[in-house]
Amino acid sequence: MDRILYNRPPPRPMEDLVSDYLARYDYSYTVKRAAKELARAFEGILVADLDRDRIEAFLNKRFPLPHLRASRWRTETILHAMLTLAVRERSLYRIPYWTRFHYKRVKGALAMKQFHPGEVELLIECADYHLKPIIAVMYVTGAGLRQTMMLQREHVILGRGQGLVIFPAARNCKSYVRPLHDYAVDQICLWLLRRHDDHPQLFLTQVGKPYSGNAKIGGKLGAAFLMARERCVAELVRRGYRERAEVMAQATPRWLRYNFANTLRRVYGMDARGIADAGMWEDVANVQRTYVASVPEIIEHQVRKLPLGQKLGDPPITV
Repeated sequence: MDRILYNRPPPRPMEDLVSDYLARYDYSYTVKRAAKELARAFEGILVADLDRDRIEAFLNKRFPLPHLRASRWRTETILHAMLTLAVRERSLYRIPYWTRFHYKRVKGALAMKQFHPGEVELLIECADYHLKPIIAVMYVTGAGLRQTMMLQREHVILGRGQGLVIFPAARNCKSYVRPLHDYAVDQICLWLLRRHDDHPQLFLTQVGKPYSGNAKIGGKLGAAFLMARERCVAELVRRGYRERAEVMAQATPRWLRYNFANTLRRVYGMDARGIADAGMWEDVANVQRTYVASVPEIIEHQVRKLPLGQKLGDPPITV
């Protein structure tokens, strides 16, 4: 009636638009989290009443520049997509203008996401004491950051040669039991010896408090990882490994997962199915496409046998 008689969009709350947006596609955890945050921020506000002042007030308070630039850019993109859906469904005439932040991710030179022997150990030595066991567990199991941070004390069995870790059910609703290398066992034992608390969580923040929620894990550990990486880069330069220092300067916590897959493939010759089982991946094709940075063995064999570097007049080589 509002549209027909008064030529105006019908009243529709923002939380209704968010629910409709999320129901259209199985989005990633990051998109769902940002969309739900927008629903809470604009709860009770009609889509037609959303204006520049409300949007910029929320963004400036939630993502103060120059910090959280990537998060702000991602949230603005999701908000714009939802408002585009509202225009398409005729519950909004046009998308309100606001000063959008233009973010371009700075990418370093292309590098193989595989650490050389001793580099992760050096990174752990340069890390703060609360970060050491986290990196160690991700290093030896190939687990993701959130998957690792969900662990509690009861999920690990600490014994040299008998270490085990139980990863509780997460996004795919499956739990996994994986062996825990003695190196990670030692790092966890040293970490627990420093603690004098009764928290059931296996990992705590730098001030000895449990992490408040999965949504805050990446940001809280990001600064600590950057500091450890800077110290590791400086140490590699001091020891004369300048080229490896340039590679380490690009490393992120996710590189530990890439390193796990590449090491199993290039060092031990494991196929994609075995790597997926070991690293708790559901999609084998995703492992082959994204994580395993190597060409098929038949191509590598043939390329190395190419008749290159011959002298003039040499007979042709036939295969």
